[in-house]
Amino acid sequence: MVLSAPSEVQGALRATSSSFLAKSVLICEGKTEIGFIRGIDLFRTEVRGKESIDAAGVSLLDCDGGSETRPFERAKAFQALGYRVAIFIDNDRPVPAVEAKTFVENGGELFHWSEGQSIEDAIICSATGSVILAILEAAERVNPEDLELLDSKIKSASGGKLDFEDAKSLADLDRLLPEQKVWIAKAAGGKKGWFKDIGRMEYLAREVIGPQFKDFDVPFKTVVQSIISWAIK
Repeated sequence: MVLSAPSEVQGALRATSSSFLAKSVLICEGKTEIGFIRGIDLFRTEVRGKESIDAAGVSLLDCDGGSETRPFERAKAFQALGYRVAIFIDNDRPVPAVEAKTFVENGGELFHWSEGQSIEDAIICSATGSVILAILEAAERVNPEDLELLDSKIKSASGGKLDFEDAKSLADLDRLLPEQKVWIAKAAGGKKGWFKDIGRMEYLAREVIGPQFKDFDVPFKTVVQSIISWAIK
């Protein structure tokens, strides 16, 4: 059987051909989100013995950042061909209301963090001190040649009010203020972020977030659980 795609989706077909073998497609904003889902899924399968999202027929699609509308443009291509589609994006930029409404009305599922949050904001600002300490230590392990950069980014994000070692000490005592968590999240993010690729975020999700999932707040856990529930449905 040959599927015919309308002309406006040809670019998506060429860029994402591997996803067309799947039953469902989870369109991710970028590599960080893909690493996050992979890591959570690895923890589920390797530690909890659950079925993987891959076995459930779900393909993860990288939108590689870009404009706010790009994930919805990619989703439109798959929806036009009858695929079950979800989108997983940050919420630190306005979600395009018209595109989101159309996507959902066409049967899509939209997952994002609380208003104003990037994935780093969502992870760090929702976590307890012990989890943040584990995140900081993981940042050191996956960035062994950039330890000075880790420190300088926290100092820059905080206007010199916090450094990396002080952040670890306060996290260990569970005495980080909400404002300090925001500084750490800002330092962790950006183009040269601590976990800003598939491998490093996968490691963080597999080794820290999954094992300590109970120590995150309810809004964070709700988003993650909703994505996994959709994937294995």
